[in-house]
Amino acid sequence: MRVHLITDWLNDLGGAPAYGAVALLVFCEVAVPFGFLLPGETSVVLGGVLAQRDRTSIALVAAVAVGAAVIGDSTAYLIGRLTADRIRTTRPAGRGAQRLRRAGELMDRHGAAAVFFGRFIPFVRSAMPLLAGSSRMPYARFLLFDALAALLWGTGSALLGYAAGAAWNRVAHALGGSLLALAAVAAVALLAVRMRRRHRRVGTGPRPGPDPGPPYTSDGTRKDTDDRPDPHPPHHRP
Repeated sequence: MRVHLITDWLNDLGGAPAYGAVALLVFCEVAVPFGFLLPGETSVVLGGVLAQRDRTSIALVAAVAVGAAVIGDSTAYLIGRLTADRIRTTRPAGRGAQRLRRAGELMDRHGAAAVFFGRFIPFVRSAMPLLAGSSRMPYARFLLFDALAALLWGTGSALLGYAAGAAWNRVAHALGGSLLALAAVAAVALLAVRMRRRHRRVGTGPRPGPDPGPPYTSDGTRKDTDDRPDPHPPHHRP
């Protein structure tokens, strides 16, 4: 399923279905295979936009996002803990192999700090809990840093969507009907510029030059700029 289809569907929701969609997308982004293809963060931002339109509550959107993030990360941690041997021996290939190796290097070098900051990095957000479980990081330590990151991430994304919706409404209210008129003027101007350029291309095409006539004069000399006689005039050529 294409990402824009999911976001368009979420944009038409409100109330309980919107909260459920946000929770499902945030959870699946980290807890299921190939979850990084799902717009978990985008869904939280859209939830904030819906809150600005009075179709959801900004506090509930943030709470749902934080809770779903923590539960999803803990699920991925458990999967990594149970399949640690398989994860260590697997050599992934394809487009995400380099990103997964990078996430593994961050985990090996920074440990709990990688869990915290990985929540704010696309794809790493999906891989880090799994790698934390496979590396046998103590769950209490993982949960502490993961919950703090989820709190900042979920609240910040929801507020970002709310602010974006408010800014758009202020711009639309200030412009009013002039926005449509401005778009129409811009379209007409663009069309006029294109027509003028096309007219110039047609009017400035290559034109035939004057006929220079025969290259030799009647006395057998060549019509060069220096009027030097041709060493082999036409009547002396074999």
